[in-house]
Amino acid sequence: IQKLESIGFVWAKRKGPEAWETKFRELVLYKEEHGGEIDTFCFGDLFSCLIYYQQHLSSLWGLNIIMISDCLVPTKYTRNKALGRWVSTQRAQFKLWDEGKKSTLTDGRKERLENIGFVWRLQF
Repeated sequence: IQKLESIGFVWAKRKGPEAWETKFRELVLYKEEHGGEIDTFCFGDLFSCLIYYQQHLSSLWGLNIIMISDCLVPTKYTRNKALGRWVSTQRAQFKLWDEGKKSTLTDGRKERLENIGFVWRLQF
């Protein structure tokens, strides 16, 4: 068992708070990675283009454009499909929470996501 674990063998998918924390850390890394690299994504990723225009046009022309977060992981993000699904799941859980229904989204999780610029509703 120790030999397998020493080479990174994963026995089963993690669930619960530990899994949420892992994906949250991955989201933070995604945000850090994509924060300043807008140009490389502008032709294939609509959300990154919107971020680019928000950041650049608002400063150049003094336009009041709503801040768009770079936590906008595509649902089918090819580099980390599980992260894309997780982000989508957080939005679905928010919808349940917002409607007063049973949800795995706690106030603490909601606050942590909002503190890194998470967007709950994608309306463009």
